[in-house]
Amino acid sequence: MNPALGRRFRSPVGCGLARLLLGSLAGPSLVALALLTAAGCLLQLAAALLGSAALPSWPALLRLTADLLPAVLELGLPLAIFAGALVGFGRWREDGTWTGLRAIGLPGRRLLGPSLLLGGALAVVLVLLGHGLAPAGRRAAARTLAESAGALELVPGHFLAVGDAVLHRPEGGGLLVALGDLVAVAREHRIEPRSDGVLLRLADGRAALGAPGGGSLGFREAAFPLPSGSPGRRVELAERSDAELRALAASQQRNGKDSAYTSLILLKRSMLPIVALWLPLLACPMGLRWGARPWMGLSVVLGLWTLIRAGDACCRWTGAWAAAALPLLGLGVCAALVWLRWEDR
Repeated sequence: MNPALGRRFRSPVGCGLARLLLGSLAGPSLVALALLTAAGCLLQLAAALLGSAALPSWPALLRLTADLLPAVLELGLPLAIFAGALVGFGRWREDGTWTGLRAIGLPGRRLLGPSLLLGGALAVVLVLLGHGLAPAGRRAAARTLAESAGALELVPGHFLAVGDAVLHRPEGGGLLVALGDLVAVAREHRIEPRSDGVLLRLADGRAALGAPGGGSLGFREAAFPLPSGSPGRRVELAERSDAELRALAASQQRNGKDSAYTSLILLKRSMLPIVALWLPLLACPMGLRWGARPWMGLSVVLGLWTLIRAGDACCRWTGAWAAAALPLLGLGVCAALVWLRWEDR
């Protein structure tokens, strides 16, 4: 290796080493980010559309994808950086780059600085996503779905399923609604979007129960809420801003209700960026010692996911802080053990 290059790597600033590291990690990280983002967007879109009252138009579908993108990046970005770091350091081991650096006396601990720099930049991005862009994107996605539900066009002579109801507009006009055992016919109707589905307003009609012994009655005006699906507690909390979560937790405490899960959702938005600091540090000795083996990266991701879900499950007994700190502590212990057992550190 060039002696001048070696002196540059030994310099206090270590700019040459940082550029070499970032250059090696950029390509694999971008590829992993593209794959994870595509898969995450498809999964998020599928989940949103399955609970939607109606399929949105193509422009609305593109807007929905853009709304969900921050939430996808919040989870996909740290995994992409970890995968890219694991592949990049693995290539160093395979092509002899790490052997050359060790030959000029470079210890593994000199990689701590660049790895922390990469993890710190990732943490800043995750703070912006978790505390602002991701919740706002989820709220915007809910509005997009509600607007699509409110823009339902009933084609005469065709049936349309909306949530649990079936709507039919006869050729002669009016509207027929079948919801469970209830059947209603009205001359006029109006569809209003809501955050949890649509509200169907009928005027000048008649309703009947199809169950045995059911009767019928006429009505001047009637309203039928048509749910688009159950959003679930976690999704609903994930859409709230930090201020709304703090207010909700305080309200739950005043009313004597358990606020641990609400507080946990807020704390995880701060803990996840700190967890991201450990990922490049963990990928460094793993890649340089064993190479880029897929099963190792998958084991770390599954272990982290298990710790997060374990914290969710036991937050009522351990408290929000302990549950939020569980992934951070587990990943930190794993990184410390791998570094201590690495002979080239």
